[in-house]
Amino acid sequence: MPRAGTQQPSRRPRAAALPRVRHRRRGPRRRGRDHRLAGRVRGGKDPGGDGKEGGETAAARPELHIGLQADLSGPSAATGKGQERAALLAVEEHNARKDAPFTLRLTTADDGGDEERAKAAVRRFAEDPLLVAAIGATGTDAAREALVAYDEAALPLLSVVDGDTRNLNRIFLCARPRNDMQMLPVAQFLGAYEIDAVALVDDGTEYGRQTTRFLDAGLRGNGRTVLAETVREGTRDLDAEAERIVAKKPGAVVYGGGWRDAGRFARALTRAGFLGPKIGTQAVHDPRFLAEAGEDAAGWLVVSTAADPASVPSVHPFAAGYRKRFDSAPPLLAAEAYDAVGLIAACAEGLGRETVTRQDMLPVLRSTRYKGVSKSYAFEPANGMYTGTGVFIYRVERGRFRYIGMDGREV
Repeated sequence: MPRAGTQQPSRRPRAAALPRVRHRRRGPRRRGRDHRLAGRVRGGKDPGGDGKEGGETAAARPELHIGLQADLSGPSAATGKGQERAALLAVEEHNARKDAPFTLRLTTADDGGDEERAKAAVRRFAEDPLLVAAIGATGTDAAREALVAYDEAALPLLSVVDGDTRNLNRIFLCARPRNDMQMLPVAQFLGAYEIDAVALVDDGTEYGRQTTRFLDAGLRGNGRTVLAETVREGTRDLDAEAERIVAKKPGAVVYGGGWRDAGRFARALTRAGFLGPKIGTQAVHDPRFLAEAGEDAAGWLVVSTAADPASVPSVHPFAAGYRKRFDSAPPLLAAEAYDAVGLIAACAEGLGRETVTRQDMLPVLRSTRYKGVSKSYAFEPANGMYTGTGVFIYRVERGRFRYIGMDGREV
């Protein structure tokens, strides 16, 4: 499988010069499904990176550990297990390189989506002096609670899932566009088609507010009419809410809530007779939305920072390698976990030192440009926020999310 990870020179001051990575080697031989991986134990496991494919050379190399905090047994287990497999695949490919200066080992902690278990995972990572950075978490609640613990441990944390605009501290790197910035293609789409009277529906959660407030301000600033609506998460009578909103004759409806209520709301909008564009955010980019909405999901536009392995062409080589290794298709956010391992490994390699510490890693992580299989990664050195483009637009067709581009003006 082609190896991603070519880095491009940063325009900002950098802590270390990072060379271009040209290695395109096949990963190690398939050793069976992940339930047979060595060292697999619940709550804190070490499933990858033994370096056996490299023989004695790999065994003699210094070792670096990467932590993965994931939900492997809770509500987001399908995503978490996919991220674990993808990270393991990246580790195996790195360790198969004969010229790799160190052997990677993946240490995984299952937080089950639970806040207390998330903090326990960080404590376990912090006790490992070879663990130089972590990736996590699968769930936003677990990620937020663990953030303080990562800060106290001075352990760099990359999140490919959480885009909460409040997550700012000295160790955090948001490896995706923030919740508010994911709405830029939506503004482009509405402007290109000159759609006025836009109903912006939030569900009363912080996520709903972050996704709709930015768009609200942008639309009003460009002279658009905004119908700001709040339909609380878990509202029982969505038919009444949909009828009330449709009666105001919006040109489009943008829903800023989660997949479950979005599915119910999609059905309610259909029953209310709404025929205009219906748009969801990353929280709707979930197979469970398709199941909940059924036929009424058809035609919905969804913006997401996740590169769908089944739909985005640049991710297809990764998806093929994942399928070959694990006999299954990668889920959403697996490609991003694969990229996160590659980014950490490339930064550690670029330092050119025999010994790398977590204190060494943060400055170079924040000042690196890295091309992954899902997107190109770059960060604001001051706060670790993602810079650049990285929002994908999908249209629901035949029960699937079909990728249609990244520019809302071309949808």
